[in-house]
Amino acid sequence: MYVADTYNNRIRKITPAGVVTTLAGTGINSSVDGIGTEATFSSPIGITVDVSGNLYVSESYTSVIRKISFQGYSITPDLPAGLVLNTDGSITGTPTVLSPAKDYVITATNAGGSSSTTVNIAVTDASATPTWTGTEWINGTATAATPAIIEGNYTSGGDLEVGELTIKNNATVVFQSGHNLTINGKLTVESGSELLLESNANLVQTTNDTNSGLITIKRNTAPLKRLDYVLWSSPVTGQQLQSFSPATLSNRFYTYDGTTNVYSAVSSPNATDFEKGTGFLIRMPNDHPTTSTIWTGTFTGVPNNGYLTVIVNTGGYTALGNPYPSTMDADAFIDANSITEALYFWRKTNNSANPSYATYTKAGGVGTANSADPNGLIPNGVIQVGQGFIAAVNYIDAVFTNAMRTTNNGNQFLKTKNTDKSRIWLNLTNDSGFFSQTLVAYMDKATSGIDAAIDGRYFNDSKTALTSIIKNEEFTIQGRSLPFDASDVVPLGFKTETAGDFTLAIDHTDGLFATGQKVFLKDNLTNTLHDLSTGSYAFTSAAGVFNTRFEFRYQQALGTIENELEANAIVVYKQNDKIKIDAGTQNIAGVKVYDIGGRLLVERKDINANTALIAVNGTTQVLLVHVITQEGSVVIKKIIQ
Repeated sequence: MYVADTYNNRIRKITPAGVVTTLAGTGINSSVDGIGTEATFSSPIGITVDVSGNLYVSESYTSVIRKISFQGYSITPDLPAGLVLNTDGSITGTPTVLSPAKDYVITATNAGGSSSTTVNIAVTDASATPTWTGTEWINGTATAATPAIIEGNYTSGGDLEVGELTIKNNATVVFQSGHNLTINGKLTVESGSELLLESNANLVQTTNDTNSGLITIKRNTAPLKRLDYVLWSSPVTGQQLQSFSPATLSNRFYTYDGTTNVYSAVSSPNATDFEKGTGFLIRMPNDHPTTSTIWTGTFTGVPNNGYLTVIVNTGGYTALGNPYPSTMDADAFIDANSITEALYFWRKTNNSANPSYATYTKAGGVGTANSADPNGLIPNGVIQVGQGFIAAVNYIDAVFTNAMRTTNNGNQFLKTKNTDKSRIWLNLTNDSGFFSQTLVAYMDKATSGIDAAIDGRYFNDSKTALTSIIKNEEFTIQGRSLPFDASDVVPLGFKTETAGDFTLAIDHTDGLFATGQKVFLKDNLTNTLHDLSTGSYAFTSAAGVFNTRFEFRYQQALGTIENELEANAIVVYKQNDKIKIDAGTQNIAGVKVYDIGGRLLVERKDINANTALIAVNGTTQVLLVHVITQEGSVVIKKIIQ
């Protein structure tokens, strides 16, 4: 049992009867415990009370201790029931009831007079549970190591960490956006009470206890249109699909089939609950605006906690999702499940030819829109509450643990700078609004080959795309080794299902690329080298796959840009229905003729002369004539046939 003595700003232990209390002072009416004396001595410097109640005063003038008549202590008002004030000034007993903080006046009286002090005493049971009444904490304040009770309405003013937590007495507890509740034990929400987590609030638990009672969790989407979809995952058990989004048409709830890589409609969403750790693709409510608008999803159920497993499609992809009412560390999930491929997050806008998925590996994230776009969300390794994703797990089960949970309040998959990586995000766009992005990252543990958990394969969800190439495979994310070598060359992949004009441009960079290292785009079709730091590169392409046309380079080496003197010495012109090439004093090794879309129309080899006539069939059009000299130089001339 303890007494809180706020006068002295400390906790005083109630002493049992018969124990001597020593009151040390430094002068009349002044001592640590506030008990002094009015004596006849000139300058007492210490006060001592013996077990019989006698008061002794040491006098600095005579350097002796003299005994004076001590008449005792008194206190007003009366102490709480069960406590008594002893003749030595101590308070003992066992209180029969707890009492709130209150002022008490203790008076010491002796032959020379009296002296009093006011102390503020709150009697609390050291074993009682800290409890929020709706206005204050009683029985102490909640801590990370102690259980807590909330029995009155509570709205967060910041983070709260407790041991076990019980919410009772019809209390409503609200954690606002940006605030976190951490529980080092079990959560119990009694019937009639409520725990609400606003969007971007987190509930984190560190133990594997089983929770009881229902909570409500809100989660805001990015701005979306009526026919857009979200890949959702429930943070609670017991949430039905249709009741989660009542206005979504019943045939617009889907599960993912990893064997065929297609989505299948849920037959009865009004009789089907979310499964723990599983992603469900759900279309926006049918009454949602046709303009981009945030929608708030509401989950109600028992909050998921602890060790969870989900059976996966071994050897293929599975739609998984964050099962917790808190954000989750993507790298921790990747490591715990020994994942070697990328994680894919649905970010498709309805009726768009753009890729459907944002991509994440430990090298970084790639989005589905320019980062200047409000919807240009780029995964940064934080899996949000309610967020589903696609992953290839190499075991029978995908594993989720509390160790993966975080209290991140960033709210979105935003791009972040990372000082231990040097990265380039390159965008492919056209005037119709198409967008594709690829990432090249120089980082630790990466190689020029295929690296598990670093390189992210293109999900092949659009026939038009920008990628990078490793061993003739298309990758959305590619890691390259450190230390950085400026002579490195990175092949880029490009394919399009429609011919037209396109633009390549850097979205953003970090590391050494943000501090001056140049990035050149080499167009092998036109044999041009473009400094991307000076602006975007525009080009025209026919429909098809062109995985050898572009590459990243980091230095302007000799011979990579056409020699102006050689170029001026070569003349290309029409002669009747043919193309005449006159190289002057240079010998021509070969000629290739392309249309403006990049399609090879004619190729002549082994010419070994300084002139050539090339016949090209077709209608009037712009042609690119590549003249290869015996010295290996390539000169490109444009001509209208």
